[in-house]
Order: sequence, then C-alpha cells, then structure tokens
Amino acid sequence: MSTRGSYHTKQKSLILQALADAGEHVTAEGIADRLKGRAGLATVYRQLEALVAEGFVIRYGTGGRGGACYMLKGDCCDNEHDRDVCHLLCAGCGKVSHIDCDVLSGLPEHIFAEHGVVVDLGATVLRGLCCACRGKSDK
Repeated sequence: MSTRGSYHTKQKSLILQALADAGEHVTAEGIADRLKGRAGLATVYRQLEALVAEGFVIRYGTGGRGGACYMLKGDCCDNEHDRDVCHLLCAGCGKVSHIDCDVLSGLPEHIFAEHGVVVDLGATVLRGLCCACRGKSDK
C-alpha cells in the first residue's frame, strides 16, 4: 500500500504490514502483539491514528472492553461497507463479523429523512451475544 503524500516511517510500514497480515479487524493491542516488541503500544496508537487521518485505515469503536478495531481500507470487508454492511460484535467473546441484510438497505435513508442524520453503516456496530456465548450463559 502506498502512503504517498504522507510521512513514511519504519513504524508505519510495520503497522501497515501487521494490518495486512491480520486479514481481519484488529485492535491496537493485537497489532502490538503481532509486532512483538518492534513497536510499542503508544507508537502503534499514534501511527494508527495518523493512518486513519490519511485515509489508509478504517477505525471503528466497538465500545466496552474491546476499544476500537482497525482494518486497512480496501481490505475484503471494505467493499462490503459500500453495500450497507454493518458489524456485529459479540459482547461475550469480542468476535466481530459482518451482516449484509436487505432489511438494513433502507435504514440510512429512513434515519436521514426522519432524524436528519447521515448514517455510515460501515462504521455501525450492533452488539449482542453470539450463539456460542449464549449457549455458555444458558448453562
């Protein structure tokens, strides 16, 4: 990935590579773990925020204990984000997945028409419990 027009550092390259290698949504802590001491957590956060501001990385909050997740813009699910896809976050295990549902397709227009707010479904996170975690809580 080219970061033309931005200040390119070794740490930024490491973080971009860690995001690419992850192939999924990952937290700053997850990136720091992947880098195994080659960049500290503070550096990871600082570089991620710069990459978000430059438009190379997408950040979305998962709330609660999970903090924020990051992914490279243009990764597999970025295309899904253009198709009214939002994220599902399990409050039990923290797994993030996508939901591409026809019911959601009219939601942004409804919210804009009725409430005057433009919604980005790609940055939307619905929280609940996955089947596995629901099964654990039933026992």
